[in-house]
Amino acid sequence: MRQVRPRVTLDGVDDYVLTNRLFKALYPTDLAFTCADMSCIDANTPIDSRSTPMYNSVVMNQANPMRAIVIGLGRIGLLYDAQLDPDSDWVLTHTRACMTHPSIYLVGGVDPDAQRRETFSRVTGQTAFASVAQAVSSVKEADIVIIATPTGLREMVIASCWQLNPKLVLIEKPLATTLEEAQRIVQACEEKNVQLAVNYQRRFDPAFQELRQFLREGQIGQLCGGYCYYTGDALNHASHFVDLMIYLIGKPLSVECIPGHSSEYGHSFLCRYERASIYFIPLDTEYGMAEMDLLFEHTRVRLENYSRNIQVYRPEEDSIFAGHQRLGPNQDVLTIPDSTRYQYQVIDGLLKNMARSEQPVSNGVTAMATLACCLKGTHATQGVYCQP
Repeated sequence: MRQVRPRVTLDGVDDYVLTNRLFKALYPTDLAFTCADMSCIDANTPIDSRSTPMYNSVVMNQANPMRAIVIGLGRIGLLYDAQLDPDSDWVLTHTRACMTHPSIYLVGGVDPDAQRRETFSRVTGQTAFASVAQAVSSVKEADIVIIATPTGLREMVIASCWQLNPKLVLIEKPLATTLEEAQRIVQACEEKNVQLAVNYQRRFDPAFQELRQFLREGQIGQLCGGYCYYTGDALNHASHFVDLMIYLIGKPLSVECIPGHSSEYGHSFLCRYERASIYFIPLDTEYGMAEMDLLFEHTRVRLENYSRNIQVYRPEEDSIFAGHQRLGPNQDVLTIPDSTRYQYQVIDGLLKNMARSEQPVSNGVTAMATLACCLKGTHATQGVYCQP
């Protein structure tokens, strides 16, 4: 039987990694309770190597943690980091983000696949349910509902989640497969007075927030052109960089498909701005690829290796040809993107938005603009364009 105990408070322990190590030492694998159930802990207890579930971190300075549930236990929901050591700092999935954030209490997961449910329970020590209906019957309520199901199922899943009385719904990208479906999702959340966020995680990374501010300070000049090379399809892969483009420099005036240039996943397309365009070019390669190059009158910005690296170049005197200028690395060092903890940044940013009664930086409206660009660019819809 599940053991339920009063919530623990730790004096002088403010590191979730240390907390997880202590629980590993104190409690064996067959106890199916979480840190939030513990009644006491001795910080001086020796640490051993017994294998235990990766328990929720103790909620530090938070009397009432947000209750969260993850629906869809695939790669981004659970599996990307399911094999990580419990002490690892990496946070690549929604499940681990909920487990490691001190203001979140993970109440369960949902997936029709029995093996994924077993993995979730082993990793978290919590119950995974075969359906949303089962989860509703057991957990009753969840403040945050995270939906990481296949795209075509999300509207139906959202409709089944209202009995959980969520305050926030976080949906994986893309928001939907059509603009009509996306609009229904946005409208349903508005009618229920529930905040809607979409998991375009780069918007939550301080590095890209800093880059956005840098580009909008007015010293870079007008956009002169740009490109994005990517592998995969537009909705699931290029959309990350379409959304980032919109976040950094605003919505394009129009989006146009480029006939005759395509990969097995779709056509190339361009996003047209007032003075220049940014081209999105799919590639057929044996390796994954995603990079973007934005050129302005006085600055060049390169996002390399899936935007894990940000390179900024500014004009400088050419060392060989006098009187000419070339691009050189900017001496102002920007923050490096944190590609190993991106999902933690998302949930942390959303909690801050909720505390301030702010709209999420990636929400239904911004995600619809991204979806419109991708659909138009791949000829999946007609007559769609994005106005600034």
